Amino acid sequence: MRVVSIIKAPTERIVHRVDLGGRGAGQALVEIEQRGVVANAAAIGADAMLVEGNLELALSGGSDGELYLVEAQVPIEDGSTRAIAIEVAVIDGAWVMPDGGAPMLSVAAFVSRVGRDQVLRLTDMGDGRIDKGLVVNALVDAQAQAEAHLAGRFKLPFERVPAIIEAIVADLARAGLYENEVPENVETRRKLALRNLEGFRDGKLQLGSEARPEATAPRDPVRVRPGRRAYPDGLKDYGFR
Repeated sequence: MRVVSIIKAPTERIVHRVDLGGRGAGQALVEIEQRGVVANAAAIGADAMLVEGNLELALSGGSDGELYLVEAQVPIEDGSTRAIAIEVAVIDGAWVMPDGGAPMLSVAAFVSRVGRDQVLRLTDMGDGRIDKGLVVNALVDAQAQAEAHLAGRFKLPFERVPAIIEAIVADLARAGLYENEVPENVETRRKLALRNLEGFRDGKLQLGSEARPEATAPRDPVRVRPGRRAYPDGLKDYGFR
């Protein structure tokens, strides 16, 4: 039985759809196990329903940092049963920059991109949980680097952060979580991220339509001011009117 991993916020309600080829029938049996990472963690809700013969699990609630195993047994038309296992990591991904600005990448999105297991290895302080403070510090540093390159050419904050900027911030933040030697593949991605930022800064690379270039004044503006006639009589003696 393959276990699918999902990340959700405590206040988020998500619907996970499992394709059964339209062969589901009857009522799904759902069991939920809390891993015990967080003491006195709140329960997670999992409502199962069959829609056109496929399973839809509506997941809600949970406590920040806790892991939940949601297992479903779904009857199939031929009389067999399909076993489904979903590991739900609940992460409160909200944070703000020290100056109150909007983040380019949430904690949850960072964990989703890098992988929960890797982020846990880099930040676990011995309690089996992702240390959100360490992740936020790494994201702050990464975003500061991105803004330093982009501020002179693009209007910040982005109304919608381009996907490539999210990837760049994630790669810079991941490298920043290593205390000692950074693995070669992580360092390679960090260097590529910086080169891409330099390309956007210098205009050698272009962002998508969601990024608006910062308006700049002409380098050599031409100023025009009203004058007066050099010849008040209109050069009447030369045939001009």
